[in-house]
Amino acid sequence: MNLIKTYWLFFGSLTVGLLIWVLAYMLLPLEAVQPIKTKTILFIVSCYIAIIAGFVMFNFKTITNQRITYNTQKVVKLLLIIIVVSFALRWYDLFVNRNLSFANDLKFNRFLNDDNFKQNQVLLIVASVLKSLYFFPFVICIRANLKRPKFYIIASYIVLFFPLLEAILKGTRKPFFEIFLIIVFTFIAYQKPKINFKRISITVIAVVILMSISMLILLKRENYSENFDDTFYKSLLESRYNEILKPTDAAINYFETTNHSQLTKLYVMSGLHTGQYITHGAFEFNHIIDIDSLSIGYGMYNYSIIPKFFNKISLSSIPIANLSPRKYVYLTQFGSYYIDFRWFSLVLMFLFGVFQKYIYQKSFQSVIYSPILMYFLIINVFLMILSYTRGAGIYVLFGFLFLLFLLKIFEKKLHEESISS
Repeated sequence: MNLIKTYWLFFGSLTVGLLIWVLAYMLLPLEAVQPIKTKTILFIVSCYIAIIAGFVMFNFKTITNQRITYNTQKVVKLLLIIIVVSFALRWYDLFVNRNLSFANDLKFNRFLNDDNFKQNQVLLIVASVLKSLYFFPFVICIRANLKRPKFYIIASYIVLFFPLLEAILKGTRKPFFEIFLIIVFTFIAYQKPKINFKRISITVIAVVILMSISMLILLKRENYSENFDDTFYKSLLESRYNEILKPTDAAINYFETTNHSQLTKLYVMSGLHTGQYITHGAFEFNHIIDIDSLSIGYGMYNYSIIPKFFNKISLSSIPIANLSPRKYVYLTQFGSYYIDFRWFSLVLMFLFGVFQKYIYQKSFQSVIYSPILMYFLIINVFLMILSYTRGAGIYVLFGFLFLLFLLKIFEKKLHEESISS
């Protein structure tokens, strides 16, 4: 019990992730095309047990029993410089090199993003990795309760929303949810006594706004219909999510009747579609788990971003292929790892739990580790939804390692004192 109390963020994030999935599936009118298989349940449960076992069985206090204090203002300043420069280079790449525009159709922007990529632009590639640190200043300011200088605090809040520009350009919804969770977890972790009715109300309003934005992005990206007519709802109800997890007949009838206002229908559809977004990954995984022809990826499905990087700078020409039979749908973290490692995934999940314990205990020692702790909490919440460590999600870890490298180089300028605890 004391372990849960000390590391409540870890256990809480796993619980919240499961609750979100279970509630979304139970409360929304959805039904699986295929019944969930015993093998699927066993694999998912085993992965959760492995993560928790890895977290519980290891203790790094002997390594992390020394509290290190950096000059928070200088660290935040360094991070803000890295982030602003990285995003400036990224936006130059998107608008100038790749010709993306807010005037373009979202699908066309996605096409241009891939088609107009230029090889050997190492600086721009590095910038796309380092921009993943966008939430670090915000978390550090909240954790350290930084009050001055005001400019750094305001700038930390501003850069937190920088990723939304690219998200709007490409019609990507994930950054909206990610930023929301970063804010929520950070305030729960480090401002818990200040949580009141007003802040809870703001959170509820934020959820409604997120649902609205999510739906608007989906509509603009897919161009289902210019009018909210029968064709519009029929197109949504025939999207790729419905192949594995479809709305019930009662839900379909709701959108076919004329007894409800268009605004009500739109928000109901938004809730239904968000529910499918949250829950369908487990059923996608359930669909592929027994496919005999499913290739073993040996890491190429989850970590293809690494050979892609070397391909982009012309140091290799490794072929990259999407090994999932379902291609562009989420398979949960567990499904993604199953494609790459089958049941050996349990060992990796165990190590994932061990690594989280190390980061958690290091966060007691230094505020520098607080942002990466928040990121792991988000990964935990999304375990049943998608693989956060697949693709660009791993950029945060590379960016964090780069930050530690810089802190080591400028240790004398940024380091204030080391105090035995």
